[in-house]
Parts: sequence; C-alpha cells; structure tokens
Amino acid sequence: DLRDALRYVFANADRLGVDRDNVFVIGTSAGAITALHAAYLDAAEAPKNLTEKYGRLAERESIRGVISLAGALYDLAY
Repeated sequence: DLRDALRYVFANADRLGVDRDNVFVIGTSAGAITALHAAYLDAAEAPKNLTEKYGRLAERESIRGVISLAGALYDLAY
C-alpha cells in the first residue's frame, strides 16, 4: 500500500508540489517496518509465501531516505 501511495505522489508531484528528489518516508513501530521495506525490499527478495498470498510488490520509487523509529528490516541482507 505504501508503494502504491508513493507511486501516486510521484505521478502527481507537480500538482502536489512535491520535489521528486527529496521524498522521505517515516514510520513508528509497524510503520517503520513498512517504510524500511518499501524503500529497500526488492520484489525478488520478498518472502515467497507473502507474494503467493498477496501478489508481487509494486515497483520501488526512488526515495531519498527513511526515518525508522522502533522498527527493523525483515532480513539484514536487504
């Protein structure tokens, strides 16, 4: 869902007044986990059981950074 929201922001950046080169995502707890995975997880790296259940991940947008408060990556190899 976050990747879809980011795609919307990037597609409408001019209308929304968003600088595409300076988009950051931030989250706390589960939101931090979501932000980190939206920024760093490639579709090919997603756990197979999740992609089978929910489908492939949307493509990543090029974001500038992530602020993660009390969240972690699923796998440090990302």
